[in-house]
Amino acid sequence: MSWLRAARWITALVALALADPGCLPNRGAVSPDGRTFYFSLNKDAGFEAKDGTNIYALDVESGRIKAMTDGPQTKGWCSISSDGKFLAYSILGSYVMAINLEDGNVMPLSSVFQHYSYPWVVAGEPQYVVAAAQKSKDEMRWALFGDQGDVPLTPLADFTAGGGNVGVGPSRFAVPASRTSKSGEKDVSEMSVWVVDLSNPPEAEGEGETKAAAPKADTKSQAPAEAAKAEGKAPASPAKPWPAITCAAKWTEDATDKGGGGIDLAFSPDGKRLVAAVSLAGGDKEQGAAKFFDVDPTGKEQPKLLFEVPGGRSPQLTPDGSGIVYLQQIGEEEGTEVAFWRPDMKEARVIARLPGKIGKAYTTCFWPKDGGMRIYHVADEGLWLIDAAADGSDAKARRLPQERMAAQKYLADFERALSHMPDAPPKELPEPLAGAVNAVEKPLQDAAKPVQDALKAAWAAASVWDSVPAAGPLGSVRKAAAESMIALKLIADAAQAYAKDNGGRLPPADAYPGALKKYLGLAEGEPFKMPDGKVLAMNAALAGRRIEEIPDASAAILFFEAKLGGPLVGGRELLRELAGDQDGYVVAFADGHVEWLSQEELAKKAWGPATGGKKDAAPAPKPAAEEKNR
Repeated sequence: MSWLRAARWITALVALALADPGCLPNRGAVSPDGRTFYFSLNKDAGFEAKDGTNIYALDVESGRIKAMTDGPQTKGWCSISSDGKFLAYSILGSYVMAINLEDGNVMPLSSVFQHYSYPWVVAGEPQYVVAAAQKSKDEMRWALFGDQGDVPLTPLADFTAGGGNVGVGPSRFAVPASRTSKSGEKDVSEMSVWVVDLSNPPEAEGEGETKAAAPKADTKSQAPAEAAKAEGKAPASPAKPWPAITCAAKWTEDATDKGGGGIDLAFSPDGKRLVAAVSLAGGDKEQGAAKFFDVDPTGKEQPKLLFEVPGGRSPQLTPDGSGIVYLQQIGEEEGTEVAFWRPDMKEARVIARLPGKIGKAYTTCFWPKDGGMRIYHVADEGLWLIDAAADGSDAKARRLPQERMAAQKYLADFERALSHMPDAPPKELPEPLAGAVNAVEKPLQDAAKPVQDALKAAWAAASVWDSVPAAGPLGSVRKAAAESMIALKLIADAAQAYAKDNGGRLPPADAYPGALKKYLGLAEGEPFKMPDGKVLAMNAALAGRRIEEIPDASAAILFFEAKLGGPLVGGRELLRELAGDQDGYVVAFADGHVEWLSQEELAKKAWGPATGGKKDAAPAPKPAAEEKNR
């Protein structure tokens, strides 16, 4: 290891000490193979970056983050081309840059004076990006530009951009637009969907097949058609405007001062189907009813209503185009549900219930080629990955906590900055510099080795995913569950310590909870107190048993939340009543780990030492109309 490389490792260790635990990813993009998640970081998860941040790439399988850009500018709103070759992002909400993901080169796509933001990559080769352009203080217009230059979107000149997501399909894309006009004495609000067809672009000058030129005829005094005939050419047809722009759908209502309307759009992968989630301007885009429509991209047929969902947003279509995954805001609990709907289903299936209000969190789906579904969710607590079947069933979730992402951010920034330094000094150095270098080289190398080992350990620790419930508790239920998890974990650890001192056996039924007092740090004679408003009971079927004799200790319930006023040892019949559909149970297992389980998940767990998850007692209580036993 050269002295310069040693210095790089030592400097990188300083980066870890400077890690800011408040850094969170904002809106991101998923690579076509689903292996990489691109994002920027800021203080609050959501759609806009505040404070300086780079663009980062997260390797999903390893949990490792890599910095893709340099510099202090605020960067955000990543969007990737369908071929995965380049990534567009905005800087300071004023101009758009692109990263060539094959060679790492960064290039501008728009001028700093154009004030473009929220870029969406709509074509890969040639590269085209649609973005919202700042026309005035309060007005945005759609703009199309790329490495082939700017493309005018004349039919959209009088419409305001934004108010929802862009839908991108093969060779075309759809944008939401709005405007207010007069209808008699009333102001009318119009929201519309415009489809821009990028197929058959005109050949650039100098491109295409070149033929030998024939002698030119004297055409100065001839009409254009006669001149073309004299030159041996067919008369030219009037040039068709490119790209073709079609109004595919529109909705109108009386204008109000409430605002909040918007249209989120999604194309099917083959580009044949377009779905719009429409929240009219008079409603609340987050809590008001959103209507989901099938929209004819050609505009020849009227939109067809599919279903209506309160707080529905951000549709995405499955690979075969038959199903729709969408987001739904969950009331005042500030959570997001990810749901799956298909015409043959009686009701939508909830895939995941995650923290973070829509607009303050970011969620997107990806369908791997080998089947299944993957959901990426960014909220205040970090990044979630949910893997499920193609129809949203059997969801499993994991989370990379924000404090680990923050630690990696600083490591990644310094790693990129230090990568610009040479690995070795010049072969010949002038004196006395050569002597000074030789004097420090060995001490630096000696110091760098433990630093290198420490940084490798830091990278490994900051790359660990935690297993979490896919449909976890939210709001007040989440707070109560967190309190129960802390209390049950202490009791579960105490039971493990008791077993270690007692031949591997768990406490007998008549000794709970007193037998655990000393392992909980309670003095002799000090009473055991349950947490306020909670009863944490022990499963009688496992009392006094050897842990090693339990067939699957990781799936056998040992402690659980029970009814107030009931016995402290028993079975499922003691479970407390649920506070509602979103409530669940916190339970501790015989191996010592603690989980939050929905009622459906709880039914699959074992209560007896050899039940294999079958029901061996009374069913769990039904949800109560109001929260009880909390």
